[in-house]
Amino acid sequence: MRKFYFLIFLLTLFFPLNSLAGTYTANGYTVTYDGLVPCGRCLKVDPAVTADKLTAEYCGVKLGVLSNKKYISCHFCHFFVMFKEILDFVLWKLVFPLAVLLIVIGGMMFLFAGEDPKWIATATNLFKSVIISLLIIFSAWLLINLFFMVIGVADWTGLKKWWEINCPIKI
Repeated sequence: MRKFYFLIFLLTLFFPLNSLAGTYTANGYTVTYDGLVPCGRCLKVDPAVTADKLTAEYCGVKLGVLSNKKYISCHFCHFFVMFKEILDFVLWKLVFPLAVLLIVIGGMMFLFAGEDPKWIATATNLFKSVIISLLIIFSAWLLINLFFMVIGVADWTGLKKWWEINCPIKI
């Protein structure tokens, strides 16, 4: 149980909530948000927009004034934005740092093993496991990308890359 609490401590130490910040495009505007949910509150919008009634009420901005703050209500496309950000967080901020940490641990085990065959075997198995896991992750991405390129998802959506999300919401 102590290991679990130590892991939670390390995750909160190295991955604060601002690491869940993200951006997405909505009708040519770049929307920046903090946290996991990309809607339902005041968010930063670039370029500035004229404040409407909801923005004035929730964001503390005067009605009709240009502001970089905008109240964005939730729409169905925000679910996909949130899902993409969760995947990006898991892949880039958990998996790869953990893989680097495991390679360093394996290197230390190999370095300090001396002639102990158990430590050398453990370090070798750790290296193999990390490399195979990363190959599986990259292969999955390549196969999904190839599949979507072959069926032409970029042509259907009008986006250059199928993994981009453009929320067609009113700003």
